[in-house]
Formats: sequence, structure tokens, C-alpha cells
Amino acid sequence: MQKPTISPTLLSATERCETKGWCYKNLKRDYGKSAAQQYGDDVHEAIENWIRDRVLPERADLLEALRIAMPHIDMGAQVEGWIDVEESEDPWRWTGKYDARAPRAPNTVVVIDWKNTTESKPRPDEVAFLQNPAAVLYAVDALRKQPEATHVCFKWVYLKRKDYLTVKAFVVEGTFTREQVLEAYESVRERGRRVLHVLQKPRAELARNMDACLDYGGCQFRSPCLGGSIHMSDPNDLLALMKQIQGAPAAPAPAPVAAPAPAPAPAQALPNLLSGPAPMMAPAPVAAPVAAPVAAPVAAPVAAPVAAPAFVAHSQPVVPSAGARPTRAEFVNAIATLLEYLTGRA
Repeated sequence: MQKPTISPTLLSATERCETKGWCYKNLKRDYGKSAAQQYGDDVHEAIENWIRDRVLPERADLLEALRIAMPHIDMGAQVEGWIDVEESEDPWRWTGKYDARAPRAPNTVVVIDWKNTTESKPRPDEVAFLQNPAAVLYAVDALRKQPEATHVCFKWVYLKRKDYLTVKAFVVEGTFTREQVLEAYESVRERGRRVLHVLQKPRAELARNMDACLDYGGCQFRSPCLGGSIHMSDPNDLLALMKQIQGAPAAPAPAPVAAPAPAPAPAQALPNLLSGPAPMMAPAPVAAPVAAPVAAPVAAPVAAPVAAPAFVAHSQPVVPSAGARPTRAEFVNAIATLLEYLTGRA
């Protein structure tokens, strides 16, 4: 009987959120990838095509990413290979795909991983190499295929994307002995046992970690995670999800209370809210000033009233302090407030 497989991505996803791990294992082909994941795959492919065949990408953003990555590319590397690590006593086997490997004298193999990020520094769990299951498994596979190697060098190349054509690169490296890698591997095996147990549980018993919904540009399994009731194309369902992330029940909001003034923006203003500046409401007519009972009064100029903007927040948003980066809670609250306005539910 063939053993089930566990990849580093499946291991990390399940540890982060049990339902996400189950969905990744069983629904990966049905729900595809997020936009951020697809961009990362496109950059990987552009780099690999350059190393393998010296082919340049046609897209301008991929060409710029490749240009920035050039100084950090090992042209003699073996690109995109599969790992296959198995222990006879374990009821599963490890599989996965590494980005590149390259030899480095003396007796050192370099494991290369290309990372796309919007942050100025790497995630701590990624560069804690011996606690990173992907790094450890890539290294174990490399050491078994190159028994003469005594050391493994991890080379993580980060491409930070600020906008469409602004990319910067930075590199994080770490070198470890064969003994250190194999010791870390035992810890990864124990984590694999726990994850295999989770994946064998009935789906109804799987835990959900709502903090993971916004990881890496948004989890692509948000709809099946909530039993198929959440469809990201529906703003009302997305609002329900955001309220669950906030820890609040996704119950319908009470009927809106009419405000004394000003009147709400006309319905045709909504498309402009999404595509450009909202149209200003027509100012109310100003009554002519009554002359004061004095000789030869001079009428003072009356400034035209400034119309209120079309968008009015219906909730109480959390406003971050000046100059501070908004927290996850502040960001989620702001999104929920916007959705409440757009759907007219508050």
C-alpha cells in the first residue's frame, strides 16, 4: 500500500490552520492560487527559464524582477527538483519541490529558495533554518543524494515588490553541518506525525484559525472553510467573514436609522466610489442675507458651503495613531466598515 505524502507546504498550512491543511490536501486543484501566489510562481518560472535556457520573460514586471535578481543567481544551479524522503518506520513519506541547488567547495551543497515579499525583512520562521521544515527537508534530501557533502548552506533570496516595476533584493544565508541538519530532521518528523493525525480526523472536527484568513494575500480556501456559504464575489458574504475574523457574530445588522442631515449620496455615486473620486453633492441654496438696520450696509461675501463627501462611515472605525502602521484588527475593522457602507447593511 502506498504511503500518503506530506509536503513542507502542507505541514506548515496544517500547523497554522487545521481546516486550511485539509483543504490544501483535498481541494488544491479546485481552488487554485491567490494573485500573490500566482505572481510568485511567475517570478520563479522566469528565473528558472533564464538559468536553464537563457530565455527572458516578455512581461515588464517579470523582466524587472529578473534584472534585480541577476546578481544573486547561481548560473550553474540545478533548478526545480523534487525531494523524496522516506523512513521505513513512518506511515508517510515527504515530497515537495525545491527551487534550486548548487555545489560549493569544499563538500558543501547550497539549497536555494526564491522568495517574493512586500516586507523589508524576512519572516523569522523562514530564516530560522533548522526550525523551517522546508529548509530541513530540502537539506536532508540533498545530503542523501550527495553523501560526500558535510555541510549545507541555505540561501534564501528575497525579492521585495513595492509596486508594479519597483523590486529590491536581499539575501539571507546560513551554513550548518550534516549532524545539525539530521538532528533538526527528527523534530520535523515528530511534527509530521502530529499533522498526519490531524489530516485523518473527520472534517467536522477540524479547527479553524481565522487569523490565517489573510495570510499571503488571502487564503484561497475561505469559501469551503465556512461550509460553502462564503463566496468571495459576494460583498455580503465577505462582510460576514470579516466579522468572524473580528470575533463578532455575522448576524444581520439592524435597520439603518435615518439621520437628520445631510441626505445620503445618490445611488449612481457608488460606481464612482470604486473607480475614482466621488461626485460632490450639490450645495443647498443659500438664502440672501438680510441687511442690518444701519446706514449703507456692506454685504459680506458668503462662502459657498462645502458639500459632504459621498462616503460616510456607518460604523466606528479604529483609527491608528499618526505615523503608526495599522494593526491587523484596525485593518480588518476598516475593511468591514467599508463593506457595511457598500452593502447598505448598517
